[in-house]
Amino acid sequence: MATWQELSTFLKSRYKIEREEENIIRLLFEVNGARTHTISVHNFAPMVTFSTPVGLVGEVDAAALLQGVIPFGVAQIGDVYAIMHTSWLATLDELEVEAPINILVKKADELEAKLTGKDRF
Repeated sequence: MATWQELSTFLKSRYKIEREEENIIRLLFEVNGARTHTISVHNFAPMVTFSTPVGLVGEVDAAALLQGVIPFGVAQIGDVYAIMHTSWLATLDELEVEAPINILVKKADELEAKLTGKDRF
């Protein structure tokens, strides 16, 4: 994939879109039939970031989150902790899109359940 438009078209053909804005696409996933989780794909040309929330700042032990997030990055976005993966947009292929999405969904949902006991995201 070489452009945001190509990535956008690919995501729309493969995943359930919860919301779309100019440079953000939010995907919705069902996890184990009982929980849901969202992944946001952000266009930060020339990079693309896949991110997903795991808990509110006041509800999550940051040290526990940092220990559980490897190999992903973690950020505080407003009052939410999120884990993320960043790639070069121009060189993305299907595997480089699907693998981080699938792993992030699983990892974030596990962390959310473990660290908060809730299914907020």
